[in-house]
Amino acid sequence: MVAVKYLARKKPSGLYMYQRRIPDDLRKHYPGKTHYKVSLKTYSEAEAAKLCIEEAKRVEGLWDSLRSPEARAVGRTTPENTAAAKELLKLLGLEAGEAYCPAGPLTPEAGIAIDVFIDHVDRRTKGAFSEARDLEHQGQHWVDSGSMMTAVEQEASRLLLSDPSQKHILLSDVLTSYLKHKGGGDKFDIANKRYVRLLTDAYGDLLLGAYTRQNVNDLRDKMLASGSKTATVKRYFKSLSAIFTHGIDEFDLKDAKNPFLRFKIPKDGQDAKARPTFTNGELKRIQAECKTLDDTPRHIAAIQSDTGARIGEIIGLRN
Repeated sequence: MVAVKYLARKKPSGLYMYQRRIPDDLRKHYPGKTHYKVSLKTYSEAEAAKLCIEEAKRVEGLWDSLRSPEARAVGRTTPENTAAAKELLKLLGLEAGEAYCPAGPLTPEAGIAIDVFIDHVDRRTKGAFSEARDLEHQGQHWVDSGSMMTAVEQEASRLLLSDPSQKHILLSDVLTSYLKHKGGGDKFDIANKRYVRLLTDAYGDLLLGAYTRQNVNDLRDKMLASGSKTATVKRYFKSLSAIFTHGIDEFDLKDAKNPFLRFKIPKDGQDAKARPTFTNGELKRIQAECKTLDDTPRHIAAIQSDTGARIGEIIGLRN
């Protein structure tokens, strides 16, 4: 069997696992770890190879997300860190948004919440965190207090200070909901996952309201430059627009906007090529070939030659 990159076998159990080194620029999201490892939960090499390739795509998509400027701007981290940060706040008796103050001085409640969180970090750093904060307030920035927090603590801090009215709904969350409500089978699901993957590979799996019209325009230009036809771009964008509209309505995201609404494609349709029709002689040869074997492909071709129906319409008659 051909060797699959990042596929390893755990000893002594024999279970296969996905294992790879964590890039240096992403280590902060995986405190104390140098390698990312996950069990594939199978003893079969063939099955493990398929699962390993799928996991590689998922991890690479996540890491691309974490590297994007849009993700860094909103403090995006791994789902595991976000879940752990929520648990940390719960253990400290705090809630997301409890220290949120949009303007003006801190409220007494927000000040208490911040003090509780600082005390937690101080216990782990033996007071070094507060000392660094004091130096920063004095204008001595040679010590970065933020770097003293773990990835989980940084995410907990972000959640603590976040606007509680802003819902934390990612594009991946919306896609899951969309497929649950609108899913039309495997083909539909695979196609829409592919459309969303194109967007997340470029800009990351962000909060739904974080995507901009400029992202859409840049993605359109990138697709056209890579050789995609305007009809292909239109198909992708119409599906993405439907996903965004579903997310805004389903999760009641009043402040989020659909950046794909009324998108424009330069020279729309002008790159389409007219397909010549079959001559009567060609149709007769096709029909004659359809009689040589009794199988589904020839049945479909025969119906097409008589009716002009599309393949999808003919296959739909079987349901």
